[in-house]
Amino acid sequence: MIILASGGIGNQLFISAAALHISETTRKRVLIISENKLFVREFRKLSPLTSRSTSISVIHLGVIGAALNKILDKLANFKYTHSIFLFWFSSRMLTLQKPWEFPFYLLKPGAKLPWILRGYFQDTDFIESLSESNCEFLSEIIYQENYQKFQSPSKSNRTVGLHIRRGDYTAITEYGTLSLAYFYENLSSLNVTDINLIVASDDPRALLEISRNFPAETLHPDYYNGFDTLRKLSDVDEFIMSNSTFSFWIGWTVLRRGGKVIAPYPWFKCANVPSGYLYLPGFKKSHSIFE
Repeated sequence: MIILASGGIGNQLFISAAALHISETTRKRVLIISENKLFVREFRKLSPLTSRSTSISVIHLGVIGAALNKILDKLANFKYTHSIFLFWFSSRMLTLQKPWEFPFYLLKPGAKLPWILRGYFQDTDFIESLSESNCEFLSEIIYQENYQKFQSPSKSNRTVGLHIRRGDYTAITEYGTLSLAYFYENLSSLNVTDINLIVASDDPRALLEISRNFPAETLHPDYYNGFDTLRKLSDVDEFIMSNSTFSFWIGWTVLRRGGKVIAPYPWFKCANVPSGYLYLPGFKKSHSIFE
């Protein structure tokens, strides 16, 4: 099976988790074709050290991968034509329209797997059903204990992390951008006099605003790539999430390490998603305040 992986690091991790689960359950090889060069580089650093490298492969095709996605979009329309060959070929592709509906039926004995699978697989039911070995593999990609030992000084106070998501959310009305008031409100519930605060955002203005009000280590997007930020925040004791898949995986990792995670509720301002979308039982829900 080939999975075409689009999106940022958060989406790439969901797709990789799906590939691991499918491969383990069906005993089939899965090839991930990713548009994200950074993710492929980091995945390849780790996968040769594990048995999982024999069942999962990740390659980067960049522009070619994006073009392939467009071609497959067009081929999918041939399902409704009278061309027998094109109908047969397009029937071997499966594109999931709803990211929260993982195709569990593909994992049943005897199920016919598609050649090409596309989707984001943002389903917490699927995440909670991952085997422990797959969870450990994903944790190592995200957290990388050796990286933490090298980067992180010994901590005398507890460490709190914030991730502030802006980016294209500012242009997607139904998603909604979390206001800084949401983060301030959750910080105020903590004793901020004895914490080390680490803040990351794709918006430098948000970092500047936070640092004016709280002494904090800021992870500027011009100096920290996505994986540096992911690993730095995954090492905190308490994490205040944003409504993004990138935040989700930080929260998932902090939770696995025994930390505390605060997540916004509702996840989006007015988008029509399931009520439990991207929440895990260990997340503490906090009322969302949107701009």
